[in-house]
Formats: sequence, structure tokens, C-alpha cells
Amino acid sequence: MNALHFLDKFNVSTAEAKPGDVSGGRPLWSNLVAPPRPTWHQLDRLLKTNETAYSMLDKFKEGDGLHDLALSGKNLRGVTGKGYVLTAEGWRILFKELYEGNTDLAKSPKGASLRIFGLRLALTEPKGLFEGAEWVVQEEETIGLQSSLLTEAWTGAYAYFGAPWKQVDSFTEYLAPPGKPKARPSLKNHSIFDAGKALKDAQAPNNITAEDPITLSDDEEMADSSKIPIVEGADPLTSPGTSPAKKEFGFARQLYLQKEKVKINPQMQPKKKKWNEHRKTSLFLKICTAKLKTLNLLDSYISQT
Repeated sequence: MNALHFLDKFNVSTAEAKPGDVSGGRPLWSNLVAPPRPTWHQLDRLLKTNETAYSMLDKFKEGDGLHDLALSGKNLRGVTGKGYVLTAEGWRILFKELYEGNTDLAKSPKGASLRIFGLRLALTEPKGLFEGAEWVVQEEETIGLQSSLLTEAWTGAYAYFGAPWKQVDSFTEYLAPPGKPKARPSLKNHSIFDAGKALKDAQAPNNITAEDPITLSDDEEMADSSKIPIVEGADPLTSPGTSPAKKEFGFARQLYLQKEKVKINPQMQPKKKKWNEHRKTSLFLKICTAKLKTLNLLDSYISQT
């Protein structure tokens, strides 16, 4: 029977972080953002007030830097091997031991520093601590945090405490680019198109009343529907309508929409000029004169005679 206990053989607290692996798994980041859990509300209010969220400058501080604290938690659990990290589930179990257990680790100074480490991670929203390559992005869409030593610790704190920093409902909305939020599904009941009802409405006669916003043309006048009695079995031109059996047919004048007349401002139209009206035109004529170089032939002949 002991061979059936697969969970005892499978260690979910250790995994190898590869490029594209999402911290905590992709289903976590496609779900709703969890509100603060009872484990968060049970903490001392003064303790939660005195502690603050982490920033990007706290990652590489000497001594109490985030990477050093995450490495200490990994070493406490005996995680070895290049590229192997303590998973989010492993961190959740560790924080549960530190806050709810009565072990030597929970009573030690190192355990106290890791408790504050988890509390401050819970206060920190992920976009305020991680950037760039620390996120998994596919087709210009942010999927979640890239699995690493520090991101798994943050996810473990979120899994244990919830999200005191919560401002939106889902991670999809939280990870959406600025200015392009994801559309929320409508909570209203969507109307269903009924083809049969639409066909009946189309075939039904349209009752046009005076309240309808229709403008009559100038050559049409509003008139009441006239009713002409027609006697069955008789000529309507020769026989009077004295038969009790008769049908009444109503004829309604068809209305047409009038095309809107465009009003033109007469002051804006160009004024035509008369044929004899002065026009602003100028003509120039240039005349050149010069002296004759030869005598007139007629004058020379007269002088000779």
C-alpha cells in the first residue's frame, strides 16, 4: 500500500526554472486576483502597519537584499543544483511553518527575518517589483512572472496571504497594457434574435400617425383616410349602396420624405458684373520711333528734273 502514496515520492517544492516557465503556473495568472486571505487578517494590525512594500531598489541590498533572503529560504529547504529553485508551493509551505508552526526554524532569528520577508512580499504588487525579462511575454501579451528564485518567493507569499494590494478583479486586467484595458464581460442578459418575430414585424402594416417624425412634401397635404363602400354583387357605378352586406376599404395617402432644402446665404454668393461695368484691367502700348537713313526716292527724282 505504501507504493500507492505518489505524493510522498513527488516533491512539488523543487523545480528547474527554464525560460518561458511561469511562476506558480499559467492557470494562476489567468484567474481572478485573490483578496487578502484569513492568514493575512489574523496578523497583528500594528505589524502590518509598520511594514512597507518592497521596491526595485531592495533587490540587491547587502545583507537583507531580496535575492539574499530568497537564497536563504532555498538553502533551508536543501534545494541544490544549478537552475533549480524553491517553487511557489514550497514557499507557501515554508511561510505556513514560520507563521503557524512551533518548530526550531520558526523560533530562530532566521525564521523571524523570513516572516518579515513574506509579509513585505505580500504587500508588494508584482509590477512594482519586477520588470522586463522577469515577465513572460508572448505575442505582445504578458502571461505572468518568469520562474526564478525571487519570483517564486513572491508567488508563494501571494498564495499564502492573498493580495492586500488588490485593485482589479483579474490578473488579465492587471497585466493589460496601460490605456488598453481588457473589456469586461457584460452582466446584462443578451437579447436573442427571433427570425420569426422579425418576419412578422416586417410583414405587418405600418400605422403612420401624426406623431411620426415625417415631413410632407410641398405638393402633398395631410388628409384623413377615406372609406369607400362597395356593394357585393352590384355595379358600384349604377347601383346605390343600399345592401346591408358591404365591405369597407380604407385608402391612405402614401407619405414621402421631403428632401431638405439647402439654404444659401446670398451674401456669400459671388456678384456678377455687368458688361459695361468698370473692370480693374490695365493695357500698355509701347511705340518705338527711329530716323530714316535714306531719302525718299520721289523727292530725289523731282529735284533732278
